[in-house]
Amino acid sequence: MEIELHAHTHHSRGKKIPVEAFMSPTDLVREAKRLRLDAVAITDHSTSEGWKEALEAGKKHGIIVIPGIEIETEGGHLIGLNLNEFIPDKMSVEETVGRIREQGGLSVAPHPYDLRREGIRDSFTKADAVEVFNSINIDRISNRIAEKRARQEGKPMVVGSDAHSREMLGRSINRVKADSLDSAMREIKSGRVGFTRSYIPMEVMVSWTRDRMLHSYPDILEYISRNYSWPRSSISRYLLKSFVMSDHPGWIRFGNFSLWMARRYGSLISLRI
Repeated sequence: MEIELHAHTHHSRGKKIPVEAFMSPTDLVREAKRLRLDAVAITDHSTSEGWKEALEAGKKHGIIVIPGIEIETEGGHLIGLNLNEFIPDKMSVEETVGRIREQGGLSVAPHPYDLRREGIRDSFTKADAVEVFNSINIDRISNRIAEKRARQEGKPMVVGSDAHSREMLGRSINRVKADSLDSAMREIKSGRVGFTRSYIPMEVMVSWTRDRMLHSYPDILEYISRNYSWPRSSISRYLLKSFVMSDHPGWIRFGNFSLWMARRYGSLISLRI
């Protein structure tokens, strides 16, 4: 089976930028079918709202849908897979893992060492599996640390596209020898998983970020007004307008330069880990 274990629909919402993803649950399943995947997990942030629609679309299109949630624990993000009930945020990592296991589900530590510090970091040892490659972590170093630490601890490893748009889905795929969802979860928990993995291209990242900001424009302006004082507020408004109203090529070049700088910094850090 070929499985996408980390994907979002328009039910995911951000804090600073509310619009996070653009696919409906049906869109997600249709795209998984087009990519010839056998299964796809719906892992929206802090909600199970898209499960019903996704499961119905999965039956229609012959795709196994894995109900999941990317839960915000007290220590960072944790994914619960193969769930049948909603699990709330703001519990400890240990309690959240316990709630997932009570449902017979599988806990995965996504992007544990991402630069935004949204992962659970060394608490990944409490989860059933570790996401050692996240396609959005284009700084590279975050994934290297995750894989090295997972191997040191002997934890089962998975990969995830962290897809927020059609163009992102299927970038990182898990392969298991299984013929059902339950057997696939057992294989993952046992660490018998093969991968194909790749990073999201910069042009896709820039386009996604621009679309998010364009659709969240009033909310971002309100956030700037509430939280930033002059001159930071004026500069932020100017940069926001410049980004959402401009063409992509210049920002793609800027993104590639920033990425090059991040990788240079990451290579120095990697010498110490």
